[in-house]
Amino acid sequence: MSQSTVSKWETDRQEPELEALTRMSSYFGKDLHTLLSELGLDGDAPPVTTMVPVVGYVGAGSEAHFYADAQGPFDEVAMPAWGTPLTVAVELRGNSLGPILNGWIAYFDKRQDPPTEELFGKLCVVEIAGGQVLVKVLQKGRIPARFDLHSQMEAPLMDQEVVWAARVTGMTPR
Repeated sequence: MSQSTVSKWETDRQEPELEALTRMSSYFGKDLHTLLSELGLDGDAPPVTTMVPVVGYVGAGSEAHFYADAQGPFDEVAMPAWGTPLTVAVELRGNSLGPILNGWIAYFDKRQDPPTEELFGKLCVVEIAGGQVLVKVLQKGRIPARFDLHSQMEAPLMDQEVVWAARVTGMTPR
């Protein structure tokens, strides 16, 4: 955001748009309500949601679920305590993370395209070439710009082309 834009906000010549406020709340690691309060803008603040959309079903096993075919939002689930205005949820389908997690909800909020090293060794929601969206542990592949995807119960998917990845910030039972 430019200094002139911020100056207009500070002098009440312009109200910030919700998209800008959402980006700022994510950047500063604060929920939207707290940020608006600190900026003195909470009088007309939009309501802080207590729900997040379930944007799709993701594969966590040998059964493939294609994001494009299953894209939501389907319904909503409760916002986790660690959630941000950008948090969304997906429902796990399959057994590669262990059969007990089939049907659980995984939350994420920062898609990275392309994935970065900070995601290596982390449980992530990933879209691979071909449209499958999976929940796997992301590792650097042997081929440049390719990644290995690991799970608890199945053999790893090696040297995959990953379109985007987002670290799972938490999981809850459905």
